[in-house]
Order: sequence, then structure tokens, then C-alpha cells
Amino acid sequence: ADGLLFLTVAKVAFISGIRVGTGLVVARLPDGSWSAPCAVGSSGFTFGAVVGAEITDMITAVDAQALAELYDAQTTKLTFGGEASFAFGPLGRTATGEAMVATDASTATATAYSQSRGFYGGVTVDASHLRVRDDVNLKFYGKPVSAADLLRGAERQPTAAAPLYEQLHAF
Repeated sequence: ADGLLFLTVAKVAFISGIRVGTGLVVARLPDGSWSAPCAVGSSGFTFGAVVGAEITDMITAVDAQALAELYDAQTTKLTFGGEASFAFGPLGRTATGEAMVATDASTATATAYSQSRGFYGGVTVDASHLRVRDDVNLKFYGKPVSAADLLRGAERQPTAAAPLYEQLHAF
């Protein structure tokens, strides 16, 4: 994995439910530096033995170049998987297994680390859609930028993201 996806997802469910999220993705460039961040969003549904509401902060290791190619192709990106989750107040953990597929049959894999809070429990089957938030990128960069260009290093690191890069370099 040469990229990181930071995503905060809110879920509400009773047997079936919805999930929406927002975050950003960065890629490690060939010179070892990090790309400019690209804003992303997710939405989806869940079905299973589940009840409650939770907010989950996730850090996902992704193949950023495969992700850039998916975004460059302007295809729809869908994620399918299963999840076992428990949250009680500020304590919560989520275990997931997911695969991202695109309408052109390309795929990307990921490994996620998460922290949940809320009142939620269950085992589910999930489907979600990950998309670039072009409106947020336009507002942040002040011009239209493509996700592929951001993840391939065509844009310089913005000074507003300095705290992010400080934390990334700490690893």
C-alpha cells in the first residue's frame, strides 16, 4: 500500500441502515514525499443483525496508484464487504473485510484501522460508494483539480495541510 485514506463514517441502523462519510486520501510519491490531499466522500447501506448509531474514524492503507487509475478512468467505485462492529459510548471496535470494484472491472484492496463511538452492535453485509468530492477540492485548491493529478503529485503540498504532513512524517 502506498496511500492512506482517512475517513469518518456515521452509521444508523435497525436491521438495515445507512452510512455516510467524508475524508481525504494521500499517496506516497516515488521520492518518498506525500501527495496533496484529495477530498473524498462515501455513502452506502448496510443489512444484517444490527441496531444503533455510531461514528467511526478510519485510517485505511490503500494502493493509491490503483485508486488514482480508478479515478482517472471516471468509473464508479463500489465497495462490498462484511462487518462486525461494537460501540458503547467512547469505546468501540470494528472489523471489516472489503473489496473495491469499479464498473470497468478493475479492483483495489485495502486494510483499515478504526475507532468507533456511539451505541451500535451487529454483524452486517455492506455496500458503499467512494467518490471524489470535486466541490471540496475546488474550494480548497481554488481551481479544478483531478484526483489522479493530486495523487500523482501534480499539485504541490498545500501549506494548510502542514499538520497532516507533520503527522505522516512522524511514522
